[in-house]
Order: sequence, then C-alpha cells, then structure tokens
Amino acid sequence: MDALRKVYHRAVQIPLDNVERLWQDLEAFEVSLNRITAKKFMADLSPSHMQARTVLRQLQKHLGPLFPPLAPSSRCPLYLPSHPSFSPPDRALVGAWKAYLKWEGSNPLAIKEKDKVSLHQ
Repeated sequence: MDALRKVYHRAVQIPLDNVERLWQDLEAFEVSLNRITAKKFMADLSPSHMQARTVLRQLQKHLGPLFPPLAPSSRCPLYLPSHPSFSPPDRALVGAWKAYLKWEGSNPLAIKEKDKVSLHQ
C-alpha cells in the first residue's frame, strides 16, 4: 500500500501524457483507504500536480513542431536523418530545437537543487 502510494505521489508530479488519469486513480485509491487522509494528501500534492499539468502543456507546445504526428502508414520503421539543406523549414526546425533546449534548461518543473539527486534513483 505504501509503495503504491509512493509511486502514485511521484507520478502525479511528473508531466506525463496521462497525468490527469493518474490523478483520478490516486484520488480513488486514497479515498478507498481513508477519506480524511485522502483530502490531506490530495491537498498537499495539488500544487505539484498543477505544475506538472502546466509543464505538460508547455512541453507539448515545444515538442509539436519537433516531432509532427505522421499517419501510421507513412511512418518509416527506421528514421535516418538527411543532410541539412539549410532551407527555411530546416532553419525553423533548428530554431524550434534551440527554443526547446532553452526552455528545458530553465527548469520548468522548478526542481530544487537538493531534489535533483532523487531524479536519478
């Protein structure tokens, strides 16, 4: 029970595609155990969860131009990059990558320096 709670608590603070579903599942899990402590846990996690949702939207906005969705039939099983032609679309792609890297370097999740160690465990 505690291990599952720990995993849920960690997952709802990460900008995953299914972070909303995880939040709902966590809420149902906590309520099934104890309604009173569920409210406390959910209130404590809410700011971090909201931050993860905000960062997820920003992440999707940055990654959209970098990896445009392709129809399943047009996807290659193996992607090999081509030589750059320095055309306007290539330059726009480079600009999008630079913007994404700058955003990523800005610490959008506001992770404190002391907490960064736990990310690699």
